[in-house]
Formats: sequence, structure tokens, C-alpha cells
Amino acid sequence: MDKIILGLLMLKKLTIYELRSIIEMNFTSMCSNSMGSIQAAIKKLLEKKMIVYEEFVENSVNKKFYALTDAGKACFLEWVETSMVAGKVKDMELSKLFFMGFVPTQKRLSLIQSYIVDLKKEREQLENIKIQDINVAKLQYITYLEENQEQFNHFLQDTEHSNIQRDIQDIIDFELLTLKFGIDRTNFEIAWFENLKKKLINEWPNNSQNQGKGGS
Repeated sequence: MDKIILGLLMLKKLTIYELRSIIEMNFTSMCSNSMGSIQAAIKKLLEKKMIVYEEFVENSVNKKFYALTDAGKACFLEWVETSMVAGKVKDMELSKLFFMGFVPTQKRLSLIQSYIVDLKKEREQLENIKIQDINVAKLQYITYLEENQEQFNHFLQDTEHSNIQRDIQDIIDFELLTLKFGIDRTNFEIAWFENLKKKLINEWPNNSQNQGKGGS
């Protein structure tokens, strides 16, 4: 969570509500989008002096915009420039599949079908992230940088080409690759669990005879 927040703050200053909205839209498969989790991560980053905030009043509402410090930027860049580690992602929900032999047959099918429905909803959400929306966001971000000289200078220091259009396109290209990976992985899971459901249905007579071993 803390590295995702640092990465988002590499792009621009954000409020906690803006952070939550972005995480909810793009990172739910990677981390929690609960306000409690985000607040805990922000507290840790503030304690480590990796982020700071500026407070102001807008429409009679107090707001805090969070921004990176040099220490936060260095921490993020060190992390993002290391290789991804295979098998690092931990999914506790998968342990339910491991122990599903304790569950009665009818309940297994119900649980698997429920998961398939959720996966299809997740796929739909990913597919609804339109490329044109991303292009609009690109233009808005360019405008933001042009209107915020300090952030613009930081952006140029942290990117490779010193060409704002190309640098932002690089960022967007990898965002789209991550989106494609999420869709492809979800499609794989849907197909895998659909096949498992068919297998269990085909074995139903045998399973129903032994149903008592998992409870009733």
C-alpha cells in the first residue's frame, strides 16, 4: 500500500479521498481500498518523513494535499527499479480452495459459482476503463504540470527523456499493460473455475455418496 501511495504522489499532490478513489478504481486486485488501510499507510509514511502535507480550506472544508519528500521519492525509485519477485503476491482467499475438501458438495458448487460471478464483475470493471478516458487524463495531467511549476520540475528530474509528452506516454503505456494483464489473468481464472465447476458436476454421483465426510 505505501509504495502505491508513493507512486501516485510521484505524479501529483493528492488528498486522501483522491488517493482512495484512484486505488479503488485501479488497484483493488493489489491492495485494500479501505480508508483505514490508506490512513494507516499515510501515517507510516508521515512518520518516516517520506511524505508531507499542506492544509487549506476549500468551500469551507479543510483539505490536506499530500506530497512526496526527497526521502519518499528515493524510496519509491529504489523499490520500482528492482525486479519483480515471482510468487510474491499473497492471496489468502486461495487457501479456501486448498481446504475446500471439507465443504459439502452442493456448497462447493455454490461457492465456486459465486466466485465466478465476482470474477466476471471484476473483468467488466477492468474492461470499462476506456482508452479515451486515459487520453483525457493525459491531457489533464499535462495541464496540471504546466500550471504547477514545482511539480513540473520534479517530473522532468525523475523521467528519462525530458520530453513531457513522451514521458507521460511511457507512464500510460505501462498502465495499459497492467490493465491488459489484469484482464488476461481474470479471464484465465474464470475459465479455470468454470472447468472446475464442470468437473465437480460430472463427478456429482460419486461426490454425493461421500458427502458425509465433509459435513452436511
